[in-house]
Amino acid sequence: MNCKTWKKLLAVLLTLATVLSMSMAAFATGGSVTLTKVETTIPVILSSSATGFDATGHTYAAVKIMDLYKVVEADGSDAKDANGKPVYQYKLVLTPALAADATAFTNLLAGAGFKLDSKTGEITKADGTAIDSQAGQNENSSDAAKLAALIAQYVVTENIGGTTVNPGTATNLASGYWVIYETSNAKNDGTVATKPILLDLRPTDASGNTVTQRAITLKDATVTLDKKVVSGETKSDEGTVAIGDTVNYEIDTNFPTYEANAATTFTGAKFELKDTFSAGLDYVYTDNVTDGVTVKIDGATVTGGYTVTYSNRVLTITFASATILANQGKSVAVTYNATVNGNAVVNKTGGNNNKVELEYSNNPEKATDVKKLEDNVPVYTFAFDLKKLDGADDSQLGGAKFQMKNGDDVLYFTVSGETYTLSDKNAEGATNVIETVSGEDITFKGLDAGTYTLTETDAPSGYAKLANVITVQVEAVTEEGALTGAAKVTVTNATAVTDTTGDTEGGDKTTGTTGVSNVNVVVRNFKGISLPETGSVTSIIVMAAGALVVLVGVAYLLRGRKKDDEA
Repeated sequence: MNCKTWKKLLAVLLTLATVLSMSMAAFATGGSVTLTKVETTIPVILSSSATGFDATGHTYAAVKIMDLYKVVEADGSDAKDANGKPVYQYKLVLTPALAADATAFTNLLAGAGFKLDSKTGEITKADGTAIDSQAGQNENSSDAAKLAALIAQYVVTENIGGTTVNPGTATNLASGYWVIYETSNAKNDGTVATKPILLDLRPTDASGNTVTQRAITLKDATVTLDKKVVSGETKSDEGTVAIGDTVNYEIDTNFPTYEANAATTFTGAKFELKDTFSAGLDYVYTDNVTDGVTVKIDGATVTGGYTVTYSNRVLTITFASATILANQGKSVAVTYNATVNGNAVVNKTGGNNNKVELEYSNNPEKATDVKKLEDNVPVYTFAFDLKKLDGADDSQLGGAKFQMKNGDDVLYFTVSGETYTLSDKNAEGATNVIETVSGEDITFKGLDAGTYTLTETDAPSGYAKLANVITVQVEAVTEEGALTGAAKVTVTNATAVTDTTGDTEGGDKTTGTTGVSNVNVVVRNFKGISLPETGSVTSIIVMAAGALVVLVGVAYLLRGRKKDDEA
């Protein structure tokens, strides 16, 4: 062991004398007092914290640093301090085999803002005031917190074994001075390794009462991961979309809070987000993959301290170790967008997934100890079919032409066979003319929940054109407040039927969740001339007036001929 390591150990042991109010009295070496080792064992229970931290699945090690000794007078009685309490002293469990350079150690402490009394061994702040004790679950600034981290780092580095302590179960530990630290965590539950704890274990407390048990509340920190679909001021765990829509995503998380001194002793901290886009979603960026991502730390936008890559539909945001350690405990918000493409699945349970995974360093004592959290935000899109039938025999008709609108907006589609996929009007091959095929259904794919209208612009040859506009309302189906992937289709001026055997026609049907449409909007045409549509009153009046003029003229001519014959 090198001199530097011994300086650390000496600093730890000297500081222990004051941090937790140990009674360190100076005694003559002439044999007037003796030291008797205290062998008492006391049950110690580690408990979950009040902040909601669940210690189940975590294991801990307790390492004894110093043995406890009671000071005994020459007459066999216990030595007492000025308050009448027993006087204790401590001896190292691991006695240094080599004396440390006291001058160098004194200078080291002075450089860190401490002062060492060379006569009593008491360590104080540079101004002579007592060292602050640790306060709060995740407080790292106190000297006690730094001391606990220092000891834990030492015992881990030196591979000093200890007693296994399981939370919630009493473990008997001998009187003395201990450090307790986390050794493993079997769960990916967002917890960060518990901060090391110093335990001064004595048979009596500061009031002289017998200690029968010690309960230790674990000092914890937690990482959270929450991904949302953002629409205006609304954030939700899922959404409904149409092909061509832009989906705005936001990830809210936070950097871990590690033990004190981690910023100077931990060089390989990991905090990495990986977002996987399903086939129906495309990541949006302009010139390079970085410009599609916005990162805020503690509410302020940052442009450095992280890298962005995009490959095989996986967007990765990796934060630098220095960024993580300099911003421990601070919130992190990441935003980016995706567009819904023609490969989006419709009417499907699970929708179009966009899953994010967070991998973060759990324990600064173990660089390979990496934990994972994940969150998935699906978006759903829908489809329905158009079934064009002969009104007399229900045979399927081709040659009928329609136009579809969403409100005032005429919708455009790309066509593959009988499938019309919603698209931008400028897309190659896009059309707003929908034409039925003899013997086949037309499928409209990639629609958001909403209300659509179908207007027949041309009837099949020999058939009358529809007089009324067809209205189709698509409403997302929920179950216990969550989207199922199915949609309820309500039809006006037509009927609906599903592909389920024995299903009867009606105006309210529910799509399946198999990725294809099974709701058919049934429209019937009848043979005959195409009369003017409802509302064309002027045309009808003109036609009637013309017919009346013709009839009056004919009657007049016939009457005139009759008079001529009579003459």
